[in-house]
Amino acid sequence: MLIDSHCHAWEYWPYEPSVPDPESRGRIEQLINQMDINGVQQATIVSAQIEHNPNNNDYIADAVRRYPSRLYQYADVDCSWSDTYQTSGAAGRMEAAIKRWPMKGFTHYLRSEDDGSWLTSQEGLDFFRVAADAGFIANIAGAPHHQVRCEKSQRGFRRCRS
Repeated sequence: MLIDSHCHAWEYWPYEPSVPDPESRGRIEQLINQMDINGVQQATIVSAQIEHNPNNNDYIADAVRRYPSRLYQYADVDCSWSDTYQTSGAAGRMEAAIKRWPMKGFTHYLRSEDDGSWLTSQEGLDFFRVAADAGFIANIAGAPHHQVRCEKSQRGFRRCRS
């Protein structure tokens, strides 16, 4: 089985350069068509509530409900372009997202200047605990300085640090 692990779909095409058909270019029907042409049975759609698509989570949730055997949603929860980015109450917003959308995971884009400290703060840990309790996969996107390096210790355990 062939699965696309990271794709997007849009009500309105968000990328530059502009296209002559921005209201249809990125639609879910285009994605399903491309999946069929290329023999892709399932896809994980990473939602991104970016410019022209402030309701991308809802749009993708509707698509997942229409194509439940083909599509999975990673909802945009508190990403870098949201007004609630890393603000108090993130765990509650994750709980609300779980109730609202048929998600299998979530995406959290980091701002380029973000040092990553929120991720291990109490607020961040509470946010991730709610997601972990739901069995979600986290899709964290950010600048290279956010990546974690892991190495094996002498006793075979992995030690990780950013």
